[in-house]
Amino acid sequence: MINADQTIIWLCILVHSLCEKLWIGMVELAIYAFVAAFIFFRLYSSLGRASSINFQGACATPEKPGDDRIALDAKNDQQDIPLTSVTEEEHFEEVSPGIEVMRARSMDFSLRNFMAGSAAAFEVIMKALNRGDTELLSSLLSDDIYKSFEKEIMRRNSEGHIHEDVVVSIVSQKITAAKVIGDVAAITVKFLTEQINVVRNAAGDVIAGSTSKINVVEDFWTFEKNANSPSRKWYLSATC
Repeated sequence: MINADQTIIWLCILVHSLCEKLWIGMVELAIYAFVAAFIFFRLYSSLGRASSINFQGACATPEKPGDDRIALDAKNDQQDIPLTSVTEEEHFEEVSPGIEVMRARSMDFSLRNFMAGSAAAFEVIMKALNRGDTELLSSLLSDDIYKSFEKEIMRRNSEGHIHEDVVVSIVSQKITAAKVIGDVAAITVKFLTEQINVVRNAAGDVIAGSTSKINVVEDFWTFEKNANSPSRKWYLSATC
């Protein structure tokens, strides 16, 4: 028979074994967590600033209306977001009058839908540029800026380069200008995005950028539409 002393000894051995396994498991988890944190830190320590589209000129707002191409504000939202939530404080006073004029001219204007639509347009246009999809771009851009995009695509093709600009996330999106000049309504949005920017040669080798580096990119895009048009579509008219 097993006496009390033997029972205590066996219990102590069992508890020690369990504690040892638990300790090893905790150490392994700690190591995995440290490795993950280290990789994350290395990735973000390589952050840089760049301009995803730097071949376009100044951010001038065209003063002539054009056809409507990007659906940025759909049916009016009765619970629209406040202008202060999508405008930088330093620009609020100059942005507010323009937005009020747009609302007065179109009961269907919605800041909520405009901001969601412009974010979607940003990613669609970036992807179309990378693919060299001139047909899609021609339906989304004004004539002047389309010529700049087309010229850039031709340059890339002539050099045999493939550009990969992947939008990882849109960090912030703020309105910096809003004006109605004549019949043209124009809104400029500052996008702060995280992107992976890579250039490859015809063989697929990376010749610029890095697939593991996230760049913080700042872009100013201006969208416009005919202020008197019943259409709720906008198109990109300027970038910088």
